[in-house]
Amino acid sequence: MAIVSTDIKCWLTGVAVVDNPQTDPNASLGGKRSSTEMVTAVLNNLFDDISGAEANAGDTEYRSLIIQNKHASFTLYNAKAFLSVQPNGGRTTDEDISIATEAVVANAIGTIATENDVPGGAGAFSAPATYAAGIALGDLAVDGQMGLWIKRLAPASTEASASANFTLVVQGDTLP
Repeated sequence: MAIVSTDIKCWLTGVAVVDNPQTDPNASLGGKRSSTEMVTAVLNNLFDDISGAEANAGDTEYRSLIIQNKHASFTLYNAKAFLSVQPNGGRTTDEDISIATEAVVANAIGTIATENDVPGGAGAFSAPATYAAGIALGDLAVDGQMGLWIKRLAPASTEASASANFTLVVQGDTLP
């Protein structure tokens, strides 16, 4: 059976022991892979609200995920990550999301001390909107992994926000 979307996992990070639960997405600041998947279609599933103070002053925050192929026998070839939807919600905010990769070593990626620290091990951040322009994750063999950093930029003098959302897509090729 071919790889399906439920075979590709997006794990939160930030635990002391690999595969321990980590239920606070705000603590997903790198480190070891948790056993907690980023939930989809849930408000604040990765980033908290943009407060009035953050919106006024401007704020850049980072979160990390470890992408893993959990199919029992197939490789996800030419895997890429891209952002098919950027936040807007009809507001006048200008926040945007960008992504960068980091290699996983021993089920972990680099760690940042606070959500505002730039991850040193991350590649260049960009905001590709299609698979063709996506950031290469490489071939993800069975249990293969790649770290992904997500950057949220809220420029100064923007609106506070509790409902900015975006869509992260991981896509690749598989054998039939």
